Amino acid sequence: MLKFMKKKSVRLPVVLLLVFTMAFTVMIGWGGSVDAQALDLEQTVAQFPESYQPYIRELKSKHPNWEFVAVNVKNTAVDSQAGDWNYALGKEMYFKRCVVPDLKKDGTPSGMSRGALDKKENGSWSWYPTPTAWKDTDDVVGSYNWWENKWVPLDTGEWCQASKTAVSYVMDPRNWLNEDYVFMFKSNYGFDDSETVDIVNSALAGTFMCNAVCPGSSAKYGSDVSYAQVLCDVGKLYGVSAVHLATRLVQEKGQNPDALANGVTINGVKYYNYFNIGASGSGQEEVINNGVKEAMNANPAWTSPYLAIDGGAKKIAANYTNGGRDTLYFQKFNVLGSFAPYMQNLLAPLTEGTKLHDTYLSNGVFDNRYIFRIPVYENMPESPCPVPMGPSGNYRDTSNPNNKLASFSFADLSGNGISFTPTFNTDYTGTDNRGTYYAKVPYGVEALKINAAPIAGTSSVYIASGAPLDNVPLEVGDNVIDVVCKSQYGTTRTYRITVNRSTTDTGFELNELQTNNTYINGFSIGDTVSTAVGRMIIDSERGVIKILNSAKQEKPGDALICTGDYVDVCKLDGTVDMEYPVVLYGDVNGDGKADLFDYAIIKKHCWSGGQTLGGIGLEAANVYPASQDVDIFDMAVFKKYMWGSGAISQRR
Repeated sequence: MLKFMKKKSVRLPVVLLLVFTMAFTVMIGWGGSVDAQALDLEQTVAQFPESYQPYIRELKSKHPNWEFVAVNVKNTAVDSQAGDWNYALGKEMYFKRCVVPDLKKDGTPSGMSRGALDKKENGSWSWYPTPTAWKDTDDVVGSYNWWENKWVPLDTGEWCQASKTAVSYVMDPRNWLNEDYVFMFKSNYGFDDSETVDIVNSALAGTFMCNAVCPGSSAKYGSDVSYAQVLCDVGKLYGVSAVHLATRLVQEKGQNPDALANGVTINGVKYYNYFNIGASGSGQEEVINNGVKEAMNANPAWTSPYLAIDGGAKKIAANYTNGGRDTLYFQKFNVLGSFAPYMQNLLAPLTEGTKLHDTYLSNGVFDNRYIFRIPVYENMPESPCPVPMGPSGNYRDTSNPNNKLASFSFADLSGNGISFTPTFNTDYTGTDNRGTYYAKVPYGVEALKINAAPIAGTSSVYIASGAPLDNVPLEVGDNVIDVVCKSQYGTTRTYRITVNRSTTDTGFELNELQTNNTYINGFSIGDTVSTAVGRMIIDSERGVIKILNSAKQEKPGDALICTGDYVDVCKLDGTVDMEYPVVLYGDVNGDGKADLFDYAIIKKHCWSGGQTLGGIGLEAANVYPASQDVDIFDMAVFKKYMWGSGAISQRR
């Protein structure tokens, strides 16, 4: 017992010494994150939020040499707000910031990068046309051309805007904390002596650079050496992983040399850009031109493949790997700093990461000491963001997503068209806070025939209630009718109309006038009460039309019709059946005219930031039909009208 105690007392300082030694061998990670070389399993796991921990624990258990660092984005980023998941995700949803493959130059579908969804049964990576769920239609303005049924081509023309669902899926680190993908988080800062020429050559396998000499390298070496040798040397020179540089070249150049790898001749001089730095734009020509500009402006200019690789590696090291953005993840998602993202391709971190995985695994260095820097955000979803999925549950669905109507109208069962407000617009569904499409019909109209044509021939149209399109029954009073356009993909867009069927049969019809659920319009400036009444139809044996002023007093026949008047449709006993306030566009002050006084009111409203007009006066001031608000465009229309070179439309 005494011997045991004595032995224990002797060994205790050694243990403490080891602990202190471990403590002093820590590395301070980017932005103050601690990367300790000898943290045990639970200490490593404890750095991470609970939703990360099962994945980190499994990886660390299988690969004890691997080190995992939790990068707190809030404490590390230039913009501390980037530490909030929703804020960071919103920043990534800028137009062209995240793109996915769409169509090849010949119009055939372009394949998704390997492994984004799954693997084939034999273990090799599968390729497939980019699913619809990965492509954006509504999250970023300008992503999809609804009238042409296609995504807007970006960059070289073979890419399109990624959907928010796809960006969140790839951006969520928890989805990739497994052996296949974790190398997208590997720190590529510093040259690794274990990355030999043979290993780098393995990373280049299947490309024109594998086992090939690098043209122009003789200027440095005396005779041309291999691409792999050049990558090892520039990696060591600039402090960046040579395998990382190799996989980046594979990602950018593919199997065969493109225009910037073959060299573009300008004034007799060839310029190269192997890492495609600065090579972006709208269309292939602009992409190449911008890539050449980058090569020409370099010092020295990239006039050989060797100089392009050397200069590109130097720039990658300076702007990315030596600046805290040393992982594929941080080079794609711009959450730490103010630099623009290196990659537009949403799937690039996955593709390059799996290439690193394959290279290390096939060369027997898979379990070497690697540092993985995993971003941690605040306010993340409780569970990892799901894989983009079609409405049918098929995550490879490539169906047409167009669910918009090209045209829409309706009539009674005899085919007589029924006017409605506002004028149909494919982007206005009538289901938002601007109000519904609205029509008012006489008591005798018991059903409607809906005419609705989708933009895409693959879409279908139906009434949500199940009524047939050619016979939609109407009850007395308001009838809310939802016309649904369903895309081939399965998404729907609902266009809502409210049809008010009169409570009694007075035989009232609007003729060329219009109503919505608030106003009646379509009168002409200068119309008298008698003229205005003549623009409407009523069965004199069943009802009568009266026009009242704003004080609800009946107006004489020779008085001008004005904004703020009321059109009352009455039964023979005097009971008001329907009442509409009158809008005469241009008559803002309600005197029945559109003149300088009205223009002055509109001008004051616009110059005061839209604070002076409201209600029916605001509606009357909206003389530019294409706008929702009263602004300088309305002023311009009014000024043309006063000068006699334009008209004010009374219909909407």
